[in-house]
Amino acid sequence: MDNGSSRELLELWAPDPRNAVIITGYSVEGTMARDIQNSPDEIVSLKGSTVPRRLAVEVISFSAHVDGEQNLEFIKQVKAQHIILMHGEAKAMFSLKSKLEQQYAGNEEGIQVHAPHNTENLKLTFRGDRIAKAIGRIAERKVAENATLQGLLLSKDYTFTLLDPRDLAEFTGLSTSVVVQTQRVAISVSLDLVKWHLEGFFGSVVDGIDADHVRTLRVMGTVDVKHTREDELMLEWESSVTTDMIADSTLALILGIESSPASVKLTMSSHSHHTHADEEDEELMQQIRCEHIAAFLESHFGSAEIDLPDDTKDKLDDPAIIVHVDQSSARVNINTLAVSCKNEALRSRVQSVVQMAATTINSLTEMYGLKDIHATRPLQTQINDARFKEEDEDLLKEEEDDEVKMES
Repeated sequence: MDNGSSRELLELWAPDPRNAVIITGYSVEGTMARDIQNSPDEIVSLKGSTVPRRLAVEVISFSAHVDGEQNLEFIKQVKAQHIILMHGEAKAMFSLKSKLEQQYAGNEEGIQVHAPHNTENLKLTFRGDRIAKAIGRIAERKVAENATLQGLLLSKDYTFTLLDPRDLAEFTGLSTSVVVQTQRVAISVSLDLVKWHLEGFFGSVVDGIDADHVRTLRVMGTVDVKHTREDELMLEWESSVTTDMIADSTLALILGIESSPASVKLTMSSHSHHTHADEEDEELMQQIRCEHIAAFLESHFGSAEIDLPDDTKDKLDDPAIIVHVDQSSARVNINTLAVSCKNEALRSRVQSVVQMAATTINSLTEMYGLKDIHATRPLQTQINDARFKEEDEDLLKEEEDDEVKMES
């Protein structure tokens, strides 16, 4: 109402007590809308003369903004670490700041209240810790101090809860589902040859029979390779980011078996395959491993000779690869990958190349230090029971004890 038609109407209506003005929103300090809320006896017209004010003045807020009490309730529910007052008049903001500081003085949450001036930089520091309440099976476990717990972390109403996935339905009403994927691929090689390649790439492979009496190879405890027909394999796995990657790698490896030089060399040998790799298989695998490391060393140093123990003599020396550089030689033990050399600089260089070669040709299990917990366990008669869940032995024992008590 500082100018325009609203100001002209105010000056015309101000002297008549039958008139009224209703302020419907926030008014800035120093404006006519703000001054008239104090019910002055007269107002100053735009021409500079005084006009008596007899009309009524009412303030009815049509604003969508919350009021002070609603703000306090919101702050209480959010449990924010920092409260920043940055919209409003300075006097009102600092008054609210003092009120909040008194209310949260000595609080455990460490709430801080800020009222920065315009263009003032404000640096905030947040706590990284979050407290979660353990419930269900996880809460029943006896956990040592500083031990790590694994489970589902749920967030609701700014609180955190940690629970076992098996307790999800009981405590939250939510349900889980598992997507089992299958992929069929035609083959013209034996399953033993497939297993030999899988062991060379992945390391541990479990060989067993599933519930339908189909011979099955389990790769890294997650992907089942089933020999469903003489010329067909079926891959089956529970879908996840990790298992999908392993399944893709398994499929790619199987599709390349027929054209692999190692397959040609293996199939040309006189021995036959068995369910478990025999000594001749291990010797062939060792030979291929040795040739790969030798190829790495030869590409870096130009000369690499494979030195195998003589069968006519006592096998006192392990198989080795000899690297010649100028007048110096380095010996790489194939079994331990240890490098011996009088020239320390050459020994260090050869050791670095050997480590790189080992990382390249090792199986995934060896490369990442993985341990297949199912490697020594036969395939279960029921495939659902054989799915790759690590049982909680403590809880199983407690459940067995409870069953014994109920029977007694």
